[in-house]
Amino acid sequence: MRPIVVGLLSFLFALLINSTFASTATSLRAPSDAPAQEEQCRAGGGLEDEVLCEAAKAKRASIQQVVEEDEASREPPETPSADRDVWTAAYEQWIEGKQSAGKPKAVNRALKEAMKRYPDVASPQEKEQQNDFIMPDMDDDELTVITAAVQQISDANVTAERLKLALVTIEELCNSGDNGRQMQAAGGVPHLLRHATSESVELSLLSVRTLATCAQNNPSVFDSAVEEGAVASMLTLADNGNDALRAASLRALVAVADSGKAHEPLQDKKDDVVRIVRESLKKNSGTDGQRCQIRALALVEQCLVRLRDSWKTVFVSGGLIDIAEQALKSDSIDVREGAARVLRMLR
Repeated sequence: MRPIVVGLLSFLFALLINSTFASTATSLRAPSDAPAQEEQCRAGGGLEDEVLCEAAKAKRASIQQVVEEDEASREPPETPSADRDVWTAAYEQWIEGKQSAGKPKAVNRALKEAMKRYPDVASPQEKEQQNDFIMPDMDDDELTVITAAVQQISDANVTAERLKLALVTIEELCNSGDNGRQMQAAGGVPHLLRHATSESVELSLLSVRTLATCAQNNPSVFDSAVEEGAVASMLTLADNGNDALRAASLRALVAVADSGKAHEPLQDKKDDVVRIVRESLKKNSGTDGQRCQIRALALVEQCLVRLRDSWKTVFVSGGLIDIAEQALKSDSIDVREGAARVLRMLR
């Protein structure tokens, strides 16, 4: 019996040793297999186990991120030519960001950092250009930034590019926080309306969008806008502008219609409202066309919510039911839902 037990124990011990060596060999081979897995992932096939493929991709991305962060943390060379390259790149990024009316936070920081680290690189002319374009740092408190931006849009001699940046800054701050009241308190509403009538379609569109964003659910802004004549101005722009400007103007009208002060000027322009709504609901092509439809329906809904009896008669007599029924066939779910809500209120 004892020899049998000893033999069995010897067999199990040998089996354990073989298993250990096999495991070790596999673990030693694993690193050499990883590049092949990454290569197959990069080639887009060959690996049946998707989990391994994704793991290989994640590992590669993690390594790449470490490398990029390491490179980004290095100080740039101290040679004058390299300094100028750093500043020029930041300045070009600044200009490009403003010309495309993009969000200014990242480019603003890039330029200010370059100016701080390399103050003696720019020529006098370049420094003058910097001063012309510079905005308060977005790290400053929001009241400081929005006040400075309002000062720029109120400047009759402001450059077009600087004006764009100021408008984008105001819209961004009103969209990301409750800063509409600060903008209104700084006197920005009449200047937004003034720039809304600019001969430049780009500036007009940007000003209307900024007004619409700041007035959304903000009594201090939409009351002030109505007092400054926003209803008539937005109706005129919606009537005469392209589809993009029409859609933005209708959005602003929906926002200011929240004001109790908007009832009378809207009633005074009821014929224009019905005509613009009818025309907007027929613009069913393209993204801006659908936006016109969505916002025209929202304006109708807003009017019916505020003064249902008087506006219901106006819209029904204006043939809006037939047009809204046609909108129910739209490809856009937003248009269809808006039309359904309006029809429910008109019937």
